[in-house]
Amino acid sequence: MDKDSLYKLLEIDTPADLEYFEQVADLIECEEYIPFELFREALSQIRPEDAGEIAENYIEEITNALPEDSDDIAALLENIQSRLMLLAEGIEDRETRGRFCEELFRFREWYTEPFGAAVDGDPASFLEAVTASRLEKLGHGGPHRYSFEGRLDYPLDELVMDLGAFSPIDVADYEDGEETEKE
Repeated sequence: MDKDSLYKLLEIDTPADLEYFEQVADLIECEEYIPFELFREALSQIRPEDAGEIAENYIEEITNALPEDSDDIAALLENIQSRLMLLAEGIEDRETRGRFCEELFRFREWYTEPFGAAVDGDPASFLEAVTASRLEKLGHGGPHRYSFEGRLDYPLDELVMDLGAFSPIDVADYEDGEETEKE
């Protein structure tokens, strides 16, 4: 995929126009291969509040679409969601923006990888299995048997954050059982 095709798919003229849930969903769910450099460029100007909200809502949508007996994969998705949201908070920093893009790209590759899941014993991507489950919950098709066993291998690398990414907090000190403000 080239830049013009991607921008047309996302309905943007520049990366500054990428701000909506649907645009990021299209970026993640695109069936065509997107090179990392182009993926990163599309996200190069996303605002921190948009990045965090979209990451939270996107992963939540996936989790809500899972079949009832998917606790392990739901827990993994919660970890991925937390990582993305934490990175989104510091996205103003160039290095953190790069790590956010890398993490979202890694998620995209994992989510759309063919044969990572199964529906009724037939190989499917995690995306295809979640889509089938979502449709089943809406009363279209099913019941199906789902397997996400092959998707529990998500690479959760250690996440290192600069302490500057966190807001300072007030620390209370206790003297003689009474709380006093610590300077």
